[in-house]
Amino acid sequence: MSGVRPPGSGSMIAAYLCPSDPTLSISATQNGLTNYAGNAQAFHKGPRIGTSFGDGTSNTIAFAEHYAIDCDTTAFNWFLSFPRRLSVPNIPTIMHRASFADFDPKEGPYDRINDDVYPVTTGQPVQSMGSISGLSFQVSPKRQDCDPRLAQTAHHSGMTIALFDGSARNLSPGTSRTIYWALVTPNGGEVLDGDW
Repeated sequence: MSGVRPPGSGSMIAAYLCPSDPTLSISATQNGLTNYAGNAQAFHKGPRIGTSFGDGTSNTIAFAEHYAIDCDTTAFNWFLSFPRRLSVPNIPTIMHRASFADFDPKEGPYDRINDDVYPVTTGQPVQSMGSISGLSFQVSPKRQDCDPRLAQTAHHSGMTIALFDGSARNLSPGTSRTIYWALVTPNGGEVLDGDW
């Protein structure tokens, strides 16, 4: 059905945008943009607070940050329920739902064009790392260095995250990859040693 748009896709919601994001000056008029992304590892399959968080709600990220647009030709949109490629006039743009770590290796890609980096949990003691070695989240990357497969923040002091217990924390730039990926898994069984 041509001309049909998702509900709300014609809206810009100021609360969904971070004024520090350097990419927002690119297209202040593109609707549906967001700087905040849900943890696909935790939200996938409809989580329940009492049963879905073996690692604890205070040890699982609910929301993190993303640059909103022009992150390697990717824009993050709050109105999309699944990743897909949409056309922006004269610019090939990948429209990504407002998520990070959006991949389930047991089920395969969610119709992905570029798979997100996701946690892989192995070993004794249990440890999680990114599916691509050496990657976690980006702190204040330049526009041209923005990696849409990762969460990133414009703030030099670190990335603000919301946890499933309702609290907000700041992940410092020095947060280890093992702690970050442990915070992404809701049931990894990792022990969080160290500062974050």
